[in-house]
Amino acid sequence: MAHKALQIMRLGRIPYGAGLRIQETLFSLRTQKSVPDTLLALEHPPVYTVILYPILNLHEAKIGARAYVEGLEEVMVQTAGVWGVKARGKVPAETGVWVEDRKIGAVGVRISRGVTSHGLALNATVDLGWFEHIVPCGIADKEVTSLERETGGAEVRFDDVMRESMRAFCRVFGYQHP
Repeated sequence: MAHKALQIMRLGRIPYGAGLRIQETLFSLRTQKSVPDTLLALEHPPVYTVILYPILNLHEAKIGARAYVEGLEEVMVQTAGVWGVKARGKVPAETGVWVEDRKIGAVGVRISRGVTSHGLALNATVDLGWFEHIVPCGIADKEVTSLERETGGAEVRFDDVMRESMRAFCRVFGYQHP
């Protein structure tokens, strides 16, 4: 597979609203072909969830919606594997990425005019207590987990998970890793 150029923007920890505005701006510019495919790497407070928001033109990449979503799941599976966690995507009737029956990663995408926004969220070192206040992805009867929990409390550094997630993204989708 030819390696394509990808602009990566590491935004650090920013509020959801600020991240959304950046996505919307880049989405608009990408639909006009004014910017290249872009990957936003960030986290939203108060949790420690690795978030990747790809702004990609799927028509140019010749990727269908299903293959794109499955690719995002594969990014999280590969990232979890770096820590020895056996995760899986493509679970019938469920979305996201799972370790046995525990959800470790979510996929939520928007595709309009062939351009993507939103993306994936992988639980790295998140305080799982935050999930007691919501029903993640509308799945009330399943538990949520994190890389930290699945490794038995081994040190899982957020920056390492972010770096490995970006590497996996580039591998899965055929981009050069800057």
